[in-house]
Amino acid sequence: MYDNFNGDGPRIPTFGPNGNLYVPDWPTSNVKEFSGTNFTFLRNVVSNAGISAKSVAFNPEGNLLVLDDSLQFNSVHVYNINTGAYLGLLVAAGIEGLKRSPCILVPA
Repeated sequence: MYDNFNGDGPRIPTFGPNGNLYVPDWPTSNVKEFSGTNFTFLRNVVSNAGISAKSVAFNPEGNLLVLDDSLQFNSVHVYNINTGAYLGLLVAAGIEGLKRSPCILVPA
């Protein structure tokens, strides 16, 4: 059993295109990857200081979208799931309609 989550614990997880489970560890910047078959911890995909990963989703290209919950206005950041490389900002903080969202959803 994996029990190395931070204070408030894991938030809304999702399965990625590779079948693995991605779990944001709010209020840290960590997004943890677990095997989709036996749920063992594989790695921290994202450890980008300065964000608070609350929810994750995947875009049609297979990139990881991370909802940053800054406790006032949220933003959405894009990462490569293979390398963890930061690809850019999809939605900036304070954009009307995003405000403080509980999760991120992407249509299939």
